[in-house]
Amino acid sequence: AFPSKYRNAGSSNGTRIGAEVISGDVTLEDGDTIQLGRTTIVYLTDPLGDADAARTRCAELGIEATMEAAGLPLEDPSKRGTLNDE
Repeated sequence: AFPSKYRNAGSSNGTRIGAEVISGDVTLEDGDTIQLGRTTIVYLTDPLGDADAARTRCAELGIEATMEAAGLPLEDPSKRGTLNDE
């Protein structure tokens, strides 16, 4: 299993674990969602082989982990340049 402690190190907007804004140390549990600004991370306790296995585990927990669920207009990075392009 992965380490289960998370600490908000004083971010200006705070960090959410589920619906709760945290200010100190939190012990994470399988399926907890961590919100960092507009990014949501799902904490899974067991290592999984690939993204499909992670999506399957999220579905088992009732968490929709898809690009569509993000609700943001996501761009395909292969269709635009990067900072490394000259």
